[in-house]
Amino acid sequence: MNSVENEEDELLFKLHSEASKRGSNALSLRAFEVVAFSSQYGCENSLSYTAENILGPATIYPRAGDHAYTFQMKTYGQWWNSLPSSRRIVSNLPNGTFAESQDFIEIRVEKRVAPLLMRVYEVYNPGAIVKILCYCYETESRWVILWQGAPQILLPDKSHCFSVEFECINFLTDYYRIEFHHSHLQYYSEIDGIILYGEDRIPPSLPNYCLAPKNFLYPKDAFKHVNNSTCNQRNENGPDGKTKFSAYFETLPKEVMHLILGLLDFKTLCIAAQVSRLFRTECYDPIVCKEINLNLYWHLVLIRKLLKDYELTKKQII
Repeated sequence: MNSVENEEDELLFKLHSEASKRGSNALSLRAFEVVAFSSQYGCENSLSYTAENILGPATIYPRAGDHAYTFQMKTYGQWWNSLPSSRRIVSNLPNGTFAESQDFIEIRVEKRVAPLLMRVYEVYNPGAIVKILCYCYETESRWVILWQGAPQILLPDKSHCFSVEFECINFLTDYYRIEFHHSHLQYYSEIDGIILYGEDRIPPSLPNYCLAPKNFLYPKDAFKHVNNSTCNQRNENGPDGKTKFSAYFETLPKEVMHLILGLLDFKTLCIAAQVSRLFRTECYDPIVCKEINLNLYWHLVLIRKLLKDYELTKKQII
């Protein structure tokens, strides 16, 4: 048994001891299926630098360096921005987002658990992980942000174990998504493997899980302060006696409106367009929507096959 396996077993023992106090078991699970990925350096029928190399236990870590039997993505650095064909889209990041996701991989583990901790073994140019999500089968929101943070500045030729703990997960899932940001790297990053720790039961004392960090501003609340304060002070009664929304936005020059709306991320802009006819016209003005970057919203796309498989499994259980 090598040092990595010893670390994993010690961690499992510690988590299992805590889980047993809550009447559940802690499990360690490997990625056994790659559902989707944005890019891979290797060819589809090759074993070198492909997404499939992330499955199973780590084979390279804790060694470091460029190894063919790892998962390597195609993106790094800023060189593509200097190409003549480059069309760099500058997007306003949603509130609470530290960096734009440039690559992703979606994996499944062998069993649905309430996730407690994830370890990602990075063996070359580490520090690109910026977001981890999991798929909730029971809610409309589907993708749940477990963790997000800024990319790390680490030694490129040293291996690194990216480890992050999760809290307040009150559902079971087997489907996870890891997103990467590579602009600060000088060469390709490589991932050797993933191990997930989780409980086989939902801890009974957990509160409802928040779908994002506490300081995250949901798009539906983006204009809450306008409706509660500004509008209440400046609403006027229309001919039918009903409250009429004005807030004097009509008096603002278009340039000022475009400047304000240009500070919003795309999803919030779409929500703002539903406020009124005026907002709809200004939000969809070509000056505001000159460039649209949907990379930030990959995780909002539902995978029909996954939902279909889940419904079939649910019927079989019933």
